[in-house]
Amino acid sequence: MFKFLDDDPKEEPLAVTFSMKGCYPQVRLSKQLLVFGECSVHDHRETLLDVENKHSRLPIEVAVDRTPSFAIDPYNFNLLPSQRSTLKISFAP
Repeated sequence: MFKFLDDDPKEEPLAVTFSMKGCYPQVRLSKQLLVFGECSVHDHRETLLDVENKHSRLPIEVAVDRTPSFAIDPYNFNLLPSQRSTLKISFAP
């Protein structure tokens, strides 16, 4: 409940009650753990990761933080409902 107060002491506060429903993204990843194996300095290893929007009505926007020694292609993308995208993840120590 929210109350809106008026500076006029003669006015009663106005109380407004409302309800809302929140949605959270429903994302499925093809792998729970990324394993790159042994990798020498100045070499690199790559793996693929599928990301799927499992929501039937809402799109999602994905933005991956940049992390040293890792590259992700693409870093930012949108997924429509039920759409899937494959990320290429590289590890280069």
